[in-house]
Amino acid sequence: MKNLIEKYDRPGPRYTSFPALPFWKNDLSTEKWLEHIELSLEQQGHADLYIHIPFCQKLCWYCGCNRIITKNTERSQEYIQSLINEWKFYTQNIDNIKLKSIHFGGGTPTFLPAEQLRELLSIFKPHLHDDFIGSIEIDPRTVNKEQIEVLREFGFHRASLGIQDFDSDVQTSINRIQSYELVEGVVKMLRESGFDSINFDLIYGLPKQSLQSVQRTIELVSRLSPDLLAFYSYAHLPDRIPNQKLIDESFLPTGNLKRELYETGKKTLFECGYYEVGMDHFAKKTNYLYQAFDKKKLHRSFMGYTDAKSSTLIGLGATSISNTDYSFRQNSKDVKDYTEQMSKVRLPENQTSHELNPADQIINEVIQNLMCNLQADISKVESLEIWKDIQLGLDEFSKDGLTNLENNVLHITEMGRVFLRNICMIFDPYLGAKGAMRFSQTV
Repeated sequence: MKNLIEKYDRPGPRYTSFPALPFWKNDLSTEKWLEHIELSLEQQGHADLYIHIPFCQKLCWYCGCNRIITKNTERSQEYIQSLINEWKFYTQNIDNIKLKSIHFGGGTPTFLPAEQLRELLSIFKPHLHDDFIGSIEIDPRTVNKEQIEVLREFGFHRASLGIQDFDSDVQTSINRIQSYELVEGVVKMLRESGFDSINFDLIYGLPKQSLQSVQRTIELVSRLSPDLLAFYSYAHLPDRIPNQKLIDESFLPTGNLKRELYETGKKTLFECGYYEVGMDHFAKKTNYLYQAFDKKKLHRSFMGYTDAKSSTLIGLGATSISNTDYSFRQNSKDVKDYTEQMSKVRLPENQTSHELNPADQIINEVIQNLMCNLQADISKVESLEIWKDIQLGLDEFSKDGLTNLENNVLHITEMGRVFLRNICMIFDPYLGAKGAMRFSQTV
């Protein structure tokens, strides 16, 4: 395995979309975007909604999310009006949008006090599907019972808590202090309020982590028994994420040690009754993601893995990404620009976007199936110009025991899971000689 890691560990996309965002052509007009949404809704009848809340009360030094650090909740009121105006634009131009799900991300969605949450959610209530799923990312340091009551009032029952690590030295080194007892209290409050699925986000590769501290963190996590876990690799990119310069690089685990942190964490998760699902995710057998993965029906979008995905995702808020089967579109990353644009109740032209051509659609389907279900029918890829190059890559992966090809279906082996991003990369014609250098390491 060590030789394979040395061979394949290189920069590469995480493939939350294909093409990856740096290769989007910005060729989508607002008129065409609305056409694509209407076409998708005609085919499926419902959409998913993502809402980005960019505010945080305190800066976490490791964080690469789009956020504004402030404790002034009045700043979020103008932003909420912008979200309302953006949604108004969609409802004015598209008839009868039914929302299968709403997911709040951030930043810190629980930055919004209960009254602001209720004001915002009220505008979506007439559009909720009968089988609506509501989920939200929660900072255990900022959430309170009043917010949870509002979320349950509007049908939310899935929550994701940012844990990262329970070791006090690690927490100090990343400027995110939250005790086990605090998290325990939040989990108890969520369960008593009727939340039936709780996810914890954990990160390996953080400063001052050791094999013992990662194992201890996961053992503590197991006591609280979330049904779902994300176990992400920390990507240290201080040139792109200035706040990461506050981290003392001398304490960062690198090379084989970082990989051992992952393997130790993975082994401990298995021992605690969690099973690997997709990439970076682990679930109990009772969890909806495990059941979808087991049936080869797992899906993925910009919001992450899910058991039920609409072909249309509408993203509201600064930096939010939307998609249909035919296109991607991202809002302005700058909160001030976004609020100014939304004061006019219309989407601006010339936004970051990409219209998928026929080849893009074929490759996108293959990559998403590999990322979700570890297998994909690649028969349609044979008609593409890049097929010969793909064959060479597949031969190499097969020799290394990472893939099997049977009746045009490519299967990822157990060992191949480690190199899933590398396997997807051979289908990506946008990656030139230096095209992958702008991404994090694949292993």
